[in-house]
Amino acid sequence: MDREQILKDLKEILQKEIFEKDELDISELTTAEDIDGWDSYEQINILTMIGERYNIRFDVGKARGLKCIGELIDYICEECG
Repeated sequence: MDREQILKDLKEILQKEIFEKDELDISELTTAEDIDGWDSYEQINILTMIGERYNIRFDVGKARGLKCIGELIDYICEECG
């Protein structure tokens, strides 16, 4: 999996499908605290959409430990092999 493509996909999901904003400043260092409105409810929606996009399932324990977009990308890369 290409990290740049995953980041692009995540930006699309977060901007258009979750937060419905034209522009969000998202990088591998972005955390939930950096985005207004990213709460536990939105976290579930985000992980569900990512799971559907990449055909992966999230381990609850591992998902709780993801601290930033970069770690989320790492998880996706591991799951997609």
